[in-house]
Amino acid sequence: MVTQAEYDDLLDRVERIEEVLGITHTPALTPSKSKRGTRLPANFMPSDEAVTKIRSEFPWMNGDQMTLEHRKFCDYWLAKAGANAVKLDWDRTWCNWMRTATERMPHTVASTVDRKIDELQAMKEPE
Repeated sequence: MVTQAEYDDLLDRVERIEEVLGITHTPALTPSKSKRGTRLPANFMPSDEAVTKIRSEFPWMNGDQMTLEHRKFCDYWLAKAGANAVKLDWDRTWCNWMRTATERMPHTVASTVDRKIDELQAMKEPE
């Protein structure tokens, strides 16, 4: 069985050979480049639509939290190797990362206070 990476490599080779030989195909027969994934661009920034979507879903998420998670996202995907580092839609991947990140964040002041109280109670010695 051929992996996706091997298939993509083979397709690239065939396209280069066809280009050298002057072979052309009708658009309907040629696979669209937009259907193939890419690695994260080094200077990736999500679209305004993606940022607006996340801000509307998580209005309590502040700019510092979003910036930190964006840095983590970029570091992770730029360092990742192999076929799993190739994605078709980086905006959607970024939105999913942000949604997952919010699951680990305190959502309100009350949840932060509750966590602090729990920590203090855990430190308290039994009487």
